[in-house]
Amino acid sequence: MLICNRSALKSIDFDKPWLCVEDKVDTYQHLAIMRDGAPQPLAARYVSERADIGWTTPNVIQEMFVINVSGAPRKPFDFFIDERHGRRPPTDAGSLGILDFRACCYADLRGHSLNSTMIFVPIAALSALADELCVPRIDQIDSLSDVNCVDPIMYHMAQILDAALARPEEANAYFLEHIFAAICLHIGHSYGRLQRPCQPDNGALPLRQARRIQEWLRQDIKDPPTLQELAASCGLSVSHFTRAFRESTGLPPHRWLLAARVKQAQDMLHRSTMPISHIALDCGFADQSHLTRVFSKHVGISPASWRRQKRT
Repeated sequence: MLICNRSALKSIDFDKPWLCVEDKVDTYQHLAIMRDGAPQPLAARYVSERADIGWTTPNVIQEMFVINVSGAPRKPFDFFIDERHGRRPPTDAGSLGILDFRACCYADLRGHSLNSTMIFVPIAALSALADELCVPRIDQIDSLSDVNCVDPIMYHMAQILDAALARPEEANAYFLEHIFAAICLHIGHSYGRLQRPCQPDNGALPLRQARRIQEWLRQDIKDPPTLQELAASCGLSVSHFTRAFRESTGLPPHRWLLAARVKQAQDMLHRSTMPISHIALDCGFADQSHLTRVFSKHVGISPASWRRQKRT
């Protein structure tokens, strides 16, 4: 059994593969989203072909669940939760495991390759969801540690996050918050017995409020407010605001913002001689190639071709 040196994990640095003993991974990528004014971990990708891997929870208690979605079949392995021994059976790609980080967890993966996407779900986020739905809060979620539970929905969510993990600088913050909310809802209902509300509220934003929010986003399009800030300005929860915004505009916030950025890029391409690389940054894109991919998808041609057409 590989012994974990937990004293080496005195602080949490999400820029490093903090779940793995001695950082022995070939690929580590991570994403964060803003919660309550500070970046918090959303997901991480772990890949390794080495045969001497162990992973463990940090020695600092975390009020969160970690959803582990396997990207490939895995052989059985031993694990410990608060020193209680267990054995994970063979699992398929897409299999789900759920760790409660209020407990000390450790797994021995010697002789195994590692291919997992980890999604971090604070207990506070599940409590906020229950409060919004006006249903009882949940404190426990099924661990699924002794079964081969393949969850196609979470496998699809992990693949979406993997694409964002590959290019974190291009990830749309509103889209990530939208995915996170969907994950919380699915995990809560499927594995935490979160009750479903009788009549969900699908009302739109008042017209004046919808116009104010859209104008705010246009003015701060390079560095837009978070969904939490937008929702708070309307006196709504994030998920209620997202539903109301979509009802008002026909688009969820992340898609509306992308469309608005493309529209601003078109205006700047047409009215100025500014280099496309500068326009990309001014419109909130990561770089010129990011603008080109999004612009071409929305408009059908590249920004350079579109500018040439408008000038002929």
